Amino acid sequence: MCSYTQRARILQSAILLLLPVVIIGCSTLSTNSDLSDSFLAQKGHLDWPTEGVIAKSFGTDVNPVYSTKTINPGIWISTAPQAEVNAVFDGEVTAVYTMPEFGRVITINHGDYTSLYGNLSSLQVAEGMPVEAGQLIGVSGTENEPRGESVFFAVFKDGAEENPEDWLASN
Repeated sequence: MCSYTQRARILQSAILLLLPVVIIGCSTLSTNSDLSDSFLAQKGHLDWPTEGVIAKSFGTDVNPVYSTKTINPGIWISTAPQAEVNAVFDGEVTAVYTMPEFGRVITINHGDYTSLYGNLSSLQVAEGMPVEAGQLIGVSGTENEPRGESVFFAVFKDGAEENPEDWLASN
């Protein structure tokens, strides 16, 4: 159930945007299907989560010496230390956690789709918060993070990884 403060914030935002809103368990009339369709419509046009260049691409890496294979479910973006990291689309922060290889991680739900941001040196959002496209959610890694001065970015549909390069606008 929504708190009075949460309801007031939702109503205030709706009034400012002149959008009709019905509060049902902290939701608006927008459905997961609507959000998923909107996200899908942005394929190839999403703004990059941070400024930088791809240092490691999506897919399978083969070690040239040992021929071992490693799956990379996203991309690593080389960036300046503590560069701004922004949400690529509207959604809700579903998890904030730490993983040994990915450092601080944020996942954002966009209906059937999820975006994941890792190797962050600090966070600006918390679990359960709504976010808007372009909103600051954290800052990129520094030399103290597991992967240094970079950001990990991934896109999943119903839990299956998608190539994030297919989703981002040309850089």
